[in-house]
Amino acid sequence: MKKICIAIILFLAILSCKNTIIEDSARKKNQDNTNSNFVEKTVDSLQYFTMLPAKFNEYYKGSKLEVKNKKFMTSYLNRTTKKDIPYLVEAIPDTTKTQVIYADLATLRKGDIALNLLTTLDKDLNLQKIVENEFNNPGDPTIIYDPDQVFITLFFKGKGYSSAYYKNRLRLYEALKFHYNKK
Repeated sequence: MKKICIAIILFLAILSCKNTIIEDSARKKNQDNTNSNFVEKTVDSLQYFTMLPAKFNEYYKGSKLEVKNKKFMTSYLNRTTKKDIPYLVEAIPDTTKTQVIYADLATLRKGDIALNLLTTLDKDLNLQKIVENEFNNPGDPTIIYDPDQVFITLFFKGKGYSSAYYKNRLRLYEALKFHYNKK
């Protein structure tokens, strides 16, 4: 009888530990999913950026200056991590217009914001080299990369850069997918 009681107590103790471990594991997994799903679920909201993320980070984040949608942009940038890079890459071909106008020339698209976020997150990304290789212009001095410029001549066409150049966006998207899958 004594052995049965000890076996039951031991069984209940093991069962209790197992449940605690499973609950802790589920809680941790849920926390990780909450953060990593943030960008996945909010890539659609990139259109609400009112300036390029790199510019916002440098000049306005944390300042007392008023900027349209500042609270949204600050929250978005604070929660975006390198784990979100695949979602940003997937957004590159998106040509939905945003509120950001580059140099009074072109209304930037969600893909442009995603690209700028990508260059902000991944400091090791050599976007200039990827573009030169993809568009077969190695060392071509006419392709000037500046995060604020967002390859305007590659991504826009038409009078006054009025329409998005979707074919080139897809080419860059494929090149970036290849780059990150290679890592």
